[in-house]
Amino acid sequence: MSCYFRQNADTHVTIPKYIESSTGVVYYDIKVRVHQVEWLVERRYRDFAQLHDKLVDEIAISKKLLPPKKVNVGIKNPC
Repeated sequence: MSCYFRQNADTHVTIPKYIESSTGVVYYDIKVRVHQVEWLVERRYRDFAQLHDKLVDEIAISKKLLPPKKVNVGIKNPC
């Protein structure tokens, strides 16, 4: 079993893809690797928001650490 506290130098978290459902809900695939053990979990933005709110309340992390729900990438109207 992997332990983050013992293997934190060998820990990687990536979001290789996201999927938008037919109802417009976006699910993020999150890949977590600690040493040689790997997990793939699927989460919604609201799951991150709930965790963020809890961390802000309990350990006083910055409210600015959570990116916005919608991020505009690229130019939609170049003219």
